Amino acid sequence: MRRNDPGNWFAGALAVMAFTACSRPDHGLPTDREQIHAQIVRRVKAVHALEAFGGTIAGTNQGEFGGEVAFRESNGTAYTVIDDNSVGSFEMPYGVIAVTGLAHLGINRGAVHLLSRPKGARVTARLLLELPGAPCDVLRVDDRLMMRIPADFIRHEDGSATRRFDCYVLESAKKLTRYECPDPPADVEACFS
Repeated sequence: MRRNDPGNWFAGALAVMAFTACSRPDHGLPTDREQIHAQIVRRVKAVHALEAFGGTIAGTNQGEFGGEVAFRESNGTAYTVIDDNSVGSFEMPYGVIAVTGLAHLGINRGAVHLLSRPKGARVTARLLLELPGAPCDVLRVDDRLMMRIPADFIRHEDGSATRRFDCYVLESAKKLTRYECPDPPADVEACFS
């Protein structure tokens, strides 16, 4: 999976912020922080989208520049559910989940969240489990999620280094099992280093 160009996201976000900052409130433009944020969410291209809860769960991942799991209502209003990079949203037998995380420089964190929507309320997220790192490859196989997570680097005699990955399978809402990672084919971009 390829990431969106961070420049596109920032250009759109800065344009909206600059436009709203220079506008007078009597022009009918949004001045409330939440309304401005909803405009930005609508303009950012979703990397992951899943129809659920009467709207769309939309995930963005801009790496170290940030990302989120947002929810767009059927009427177009949008809000942030999880303020972290989205790796994917999936409808599983135990509910709708969102996988998030970031691997950059010394940071390597990830999590699985259960999304829900109480009647008449907004979509919310509850942490199901923390992952040993940020998944970069997530594949749904039947009712399981297979994940490749960057672990550390293997140093070679010539001074070069190769990224090492650990693989995990999310078998249920609370059961994460490690397994031996197969090497990705040379022509397939596995995870970002």
